[in-house]
Amino acid sequence: MKNVKIYILLCLAFFVSSCAAHSKKNSTDAKEKVGSIKEIKPNPYETTKPSQRVIDYSSVQRLLNLDRRYTELGFFEKMFDTCQVGFGYAPDLDCQKKYFTVIHFKLVCRQSEGTISTVLTDDDLKAISGENVNWYLKNANGSTLTDSEGYGQIIATTNESQKNQRLRLAVGAEFLMTKASEAKRLIAPLTWCNH
Repeated sequence: MKNVKIYILLCLAFFVSSCAAHSKKNSTDAKEKVGSIKEIKPNPYETTKPSQRVIDYSSVQRLLNLDRRYTELGFFEKMFDTCQVGFGYAPDLDCQKKYFTVIHFKLVCRQSEGTISTVLTDDDLKAISGENVNWYLKNANGSTLTDSEGYGQIIATTNESQKNQRLRLAVGAEFLMTKASEAKRLIAPLTWCNH
């Protein structure tokens, strides 16, 4: 019985010492890995990009009172100072005047071709819904998705007013152009109805 107790104590001691050695080896490996990360120094000849600021455009839009319902069609624009608005713009870095532009439009297409002798009614038009619309202004571009009724919104910040600039809207290979300040209900030809 005495030999069994000694045997159990020896096994237990061996087990504990092997676990401690294994734990010490793992902590040494971890320290070496952490140490190697700390020792990495940036290459002084390597050019790095400045960190990109993340601008919260929805908050800027609300601050400038340009958050309107999609059904309020038209062109809305305000000039602002980047150092005074916050929301990602730094208060003391690269201050400049910018224009915040919002354009709400409704995109529809004619369901017929050719000249008609009557005035177009809503029955003659079909909403271009759920389409990815690429838009282009002077020095700004992006894309927006029309809703189920054909409404879309364009938001842009630029260094100059977009009021008198051309707005180009494209769905696939089809495109149309209008003056940005005149974009409201835009009627596209029949070919747009087939998207």
